[in-house]
Amino acid sequence: MSAVECRFEGGYGRSPRHGGHLLSIGKACLARFQDGAFERMSLEFSRQLSTVFVNCAMRDMDGPQPTELTLRNCTYTVMPPELRHDEAHRRRDLNTLFPEWQQRVQRR
Repeated sequence: MSAVECRFEGGYGRSPRHGGHLLSIGKACLARFQDGAFERMSLEFSRQLSTVFVNCAMRDMDGPQPTELTLRNCTYTVMPPELRHDEAHRRRDLNTLFPEWQQRVQRR
């Protein structure tokens, strides 16, 4: 898998605390993420994979930076512990990221 200049964000859906896992794949996988943005996510399930992150910005992550991953020239910040289990803080409105998404879907 190759993802260049992509955004991966958690906090959406019915259960914002449990929907932000990247690459929850049970089999072998090679993945490269370059110049991407990651927010409110977990990289827990990516640890077993051959994954490299290059020039990525990782903000409000759900847990410490995994030592098993290859991070090249990346920034990594963790969500404050007092907010990590707060559903209201995690919840995000899809309309903020994709204005008028419902109208676009209905037109098709």
